[in-house]
Amino acid sequence: MDDKATRLFSALGVLVLVWIFVYWAYPVHNKPVVTTSFLEPQTEPQTGQPTIPESAGNPPPPIDPAGTPPAKTAPHASAKPEAATDARAEKKTAVIEPRFKDYTVQPGDNFEKIAARTLGDPKLAMAIARANPLQDPSKLRVGQTIRIPLDPDNIQGRPVEQQSRKPPAPRTIEYTVRKGDTLSGIAKTFYGSTRYTDFLFNANKDRLRSRDDLKLGQVLIIPPLPAEARD
Repeated sequence: MDDKATRLFSALGVLVLVWIFVYWAYPVHNKPVVTTSFLEPQTEPQTGQPTIPESAGNPPPPIDPAGTPPAKTAPHASAKPEAATDARAEKKTAVIEPRFKDYTVQPGDNFEKIAARTLGDPKLAMAIARANPLQDPSKLRVGQTIRIPLDPDNIQGRPVEQQSRKPPAPRTIEYTVRKGDTLSGIAKTFYGSTRYTDFLFNANKDRLRSRDDLKLGQVLIIPPLPAEARD
């Protein structure tokens, strides 16, 4: 009986030694023990608050004791730009009125010949046609009166804002004397009045010996009127 008791105590001693060895070889007591209290409700983690590890070196954002995340600062609203002032001048509505003179159709006339005679350029026949929109160029009648534009570039009126440059200087016209022409009649045709007969004669003193010294086919010059003589 003593031998059995001795063996029993020896076995228990060995078990104790084994337990001590295992306990110290695996120190489970150093591991953190997580306990959950069933008496206190667990708080859900705050959403929208990123977790920053301590190793990053940046302190975590401050949290209000009440659990409310810090309010974000609203960006300053950009100032509304002031309306740019319109520095452009108002457009003028005034129009330069076109000016015309009357011309009596002669035998053999057409718009090209009339343009060459009155405006000094047959290519300006279109300007005469525009000044007489109701007149058929192929149906001109001798003795008929048509309009001749004093400014071929201004037939229907020109807005003031488009008058950016000075009007072209009047040109000297060469006129070939036709049958039945008189110096006073030519003055009336080109200047609108017979009172400019002397002016026309003086401009052609090198070609005329007198006011009645007109010859068929003779070429006269029709200079522009001086500024003080214009209407």
